[in-house]
Amino acid sequence: GLYINWRNNKGSGNWQQSLMTGVGLKHPVVVTSGADNDVVHLLYLKAEAGFNLTEAQPYRGFIWYAKSLDGMQTWETNQEISGLGPDEYLGFTIGAYTWANPKNNVLAFVAGDYLTDLVLMKSTDGGDMWQKTVIWKHPYPMFEIFSFNSDTFYCNGGGMSVALDNDDIAHIA
Repeated sequence: GLYINWRNNKGSGNWQQSLMTGVGLKHPVVVTSGADNDVVHLLYLKAEAGFNLTEAQPYRGFIWYAKSLDGMQTWETNQEISGLGPDEYLGFTIGAYTWANPKNNVLAFVAGDYLTDLVLMKSTDGGDMWQKTVIWKHPYPMFEIFSFNSDTFYCNGGGMSVALDNDDIAHIA
């Protein structure tokens, strides 16, 4: 599972801890929204049952999204994000996704690495529904590094950032 630690006042006070149970949960990335930053949004990797991990790619998984409205005691939403699952990709690697700072009820993150497309996932309803925009299409769908024979190919390096402007337009670098 994932251990999540927090404290009510930034920089002071006792730390509290909760546990999100599960197997194969890795690399959590958190952002908060709401009037008092009391809505917690969490992205993490989860390896599916029977997922073939390799020595060169031991931390590959699918991106899951969770949302808590009560200080991470419970998770209102906790699911694989549609459009980023095993029907589209063989998995993502650690560090292959990052959040934009939320604006009002708009959330956005960008995901991609050398194995996958580079995609923007955006929600205008606080994380209930997600819209996928492919920014860069990987030249070899369902790319598996050890089953591909080529001397050269181009791909996304995995370093990216995203920001929402005042009109809720996502800008990606």
